[in-house]
Amino acid sequence: MQCDPKAYKKFAQEVQTSAHKFAKGNLRLWVGIPEFVFDVPEPLLIAHYVEDTLKQLKEKHSFPEDGNVFLAAHSLGGVMT
Repeated sequence: MQCDPKAYKKFAQEVQTSAHKFAKGNLRLWVGIPEFVFDVPEPLLIAHYVEDTLKQLKEKHSFPEDGNVFLAAHSLGGVMT
């Protein structure tokens, strides 16, 4: 709760780079980090934030329409996920 989304940027980049190296270039992996109002996930709006993050990945980063989605979270976000 109350974690700045920017704090996850380096970790997300490492996950993407590691996946690419591990699969020898045969895997494309996208990481989306939702931004919550006041940096606090809201249980009633979690689906909106997930859908908005996927929409941004599709619009800005060529995430495929039929791409598989894996959700990972921690703390309060983990409980809601």
